[in-house]
Amino acid sequence: AGGALPALGDVRGAVVLLRRFRSRRPLGIDLTAWPDNATFTIDHPDAAFVIQDEYRVPVVGSIHYKWRVIDALLTGMPSPDSGRWAINFSSGTGMGANPSVVARGDGRVQGIHARLAQRLRAQRGSYGAMLLDFCDDDDWALVRALIECNDHVPEAGNGRRLAGCG
Repeated sequence: AGGALPALGDVRGAVVLLRRFRSRRPLGIDLTAWPDNATFTIDHPDAAFVIQDEYRVPVVGSIHYKWRVIDALLTGMPSPDSGRWAINFSSGTGMGANPSVVARGDGRVQGIHARLAQRLRAQRGSYGAMLLDFCDDDDWALVRALIECNDHVPEAGNGRRLAGCG
């Protein structure tokens, strides 16, 4: 159904459509105001978002810029009680930096995955929805690290969160 942003607990095991196209019928959450290659907010009565979707990475050297925009959203996350969803795209592409190189690096320039892993180890916090390419690398290590950021994930034996996120 269209309309209001559901609570996470209400949609576990379900699909939530974030619609970027116009529709005569209200399908999912209307995000047709989504600009191309930008970091932005969308506020309307049913939902509020802050989204980083700066996917253009023209050359390998631009991976540094892509990381800065990812990190800026990680640093400026909305408070949990704001009702605002944060969506952070780690992917990028360009003629001189294909999606695999953006994610993994090229041996000279560190990719987004390594930078994000360092961030998760060094700075704890809530990270919103983090979208990843090639997320099965290293036996899903980066995905596991992100999952450990969730409040509900207990450390074995003592009911506290796993190391890596706070």
